Amino acid sequence: MFRAEERQRQRKFCSDACRIGYYRGRRYPEEPSEKECPACGITFRAGGRGGRRFYCSNACRIEYARNLRAEQCRSKMTVEERVCPQCGQTFQTERTSGSKQKRFCSKECKQNYENDQSYPGRHDARTCRACGAQFKREYRGQYYCGACRAAQERKKRELYEEKTCPNCSKRFLPVRSAVGGNPRRFCSRECAAAWWSVHRKARDHAQAQSAEEWREHLRRFAAENTAPKPPPRILLVCGISHISRGLENLLAVARYRLHVNPLGGDLFVFCGAGRKTLVTLEWDDGGLRIAKRRSQRGVYPWPSRRLGPLMEISEEEFQLLLSYSPKKILTETH
Repeated sequence: MFRAEERQRQRKFCSDACRIGYYRGRRYPEEPSEKECPACGITFRAGGRGGRRFYCSNACRIEYARNLRAEQCRSKMTVEERVCPQCGQTFQTERTSGSKQKRFCSKECKQNYENDQSYPGRHDARTCRACGAQFKREYRGQYYCGACRAAQERKKRELYEEKTCPNCSKRFLPVRSAVGGNPRRFCSRECAAAWWSVHRKARDHAQAQSAEEWREHLRRFAAENTAPKPPPRILLVCGISHISRGLENLLAVARYRLHVNPLGGDLFVFCGAGRKTLVTLEWDDGGLRIAKRRSQRGVYPWPSRRLGPLMEISEEEFQLLLSYSPKKILTETH
């Protein structure tokens, strides 16, 4: 019994400690009760603050919730039969409500389907440039059959096996340095110094000549070594290229994106953003030739596909693309 003041007539407890203890006892009974874990089936005693426990441990609670979610997903799952668009085989796919529908029977079929869409005709028969045999290419930029490619790789390995010193004609192994780099050209530093000293003298003598003598030597050398060369293939790179990044970016696109050899003698034509600038890249057996052309009369009519596919055109079509106005080309073709 306690006496409540006028403002506290509705008080049920004499103090806050009694109120907290009463409600805590109702919520957490002191007498433990035996319960059965729904996850593992073990009987355990729960009392005090753990009187409302339903599982023997936290691991059982997590496992039970995981199994319950899996059972709910299996109950909502429907089995459908579909036809793979790549191989044409019929397969069964399980799908729940809200999930994406499976289109392919395997990851390999999905990858092959995407490659066929990106590079159409990549499995077509092709003629080897070295031996002329017919073969099916494995990737887009393959120009030689398996035997010719193996021969080329073997020839490259033989180049690094043994070389002849240009100064003393001694055979030596061109061991690379510890940090990498190109193989050695000379057997020793003394031979390198002697060879370069002779060639520097010849270069200085050529620079000391007059312009008329130098031109006469150049004309004679050109007349003796001039040979007809076949015209290069002109390949348009569809899509927009980042030509502002320079030569190395274009070489990386040709090697790793198009899977072609940029040093094979073909003329690659890239188009920049806005389709107002063209960049040509060509290997002339001595170095890379890069040129840039900017249109002053509108934009170039360029294939609007994603970056990657190659389109081969003739020399007349390329000259027409460079000399004519894009507006004139579009109006004449329609």
